[in-house]
Amino acid sequence: MSAADVIGQVTGREPSERAIIKVAQSTPSVVHPGSIYTKPADAEHPNSGMGTSVADIPTLLAHYGVDAVITDEDHATATGVATGMAALEQYLGSGHAVIVSINAEMIWGQPVEETDSAGNPRSDHAVVVTGVDTENGIVHLNDSGTPTGRDEQIPMETFVEAWATSHDFMAVTT
Repeated sequence: MSAADVIGQVTGREPSERAIIKVAQSTPSVVHPGSIYTKPADAEHPNSGMGTSVADIPTLLAHYGVDAVITDEDHATATGVATGMAALEQYLGSGHAVIVSINAEMIWGQPVEETDSAGNPRSDHAVVVTGVDTENGIVHLNDSGTPTGRDEQIPMETFVEAWATSHDFMAVTT
């Protein structure tokens, strides 16, 4: 879970996935009725639930003493918290931890299954961006959705397309 990774980066104590899910299951959501964590609909398929809404990430991080704000293209002007590649690079360069919402299938090179009503790819996964190598066009991620996700290196063009599915949503530590 991306929140656990950020908690570990900021506090030096990364909770286990089981521990953070337990906290999320007992913490009220600010987005929808019930808890932050929505259990998978099918125990055999762990991705059959929505997990944690990205808008609940600051609430979950706050439980561990980590402050964060969220933004996307639709809210950046109103919140004053910029988004997009330039802002992402600035936040990382200033020492902030950043979680973004992307379409997982796009970065994994798989057929896109998660789509909106118009058939466009939909964001369905959160990852931690750990670096941007503009010279080589690579974005470095910590991705809990794949066993080889630590320092997963994605072509910048692919990342930008996958991130656009969330309107460049990000949660930035403060």
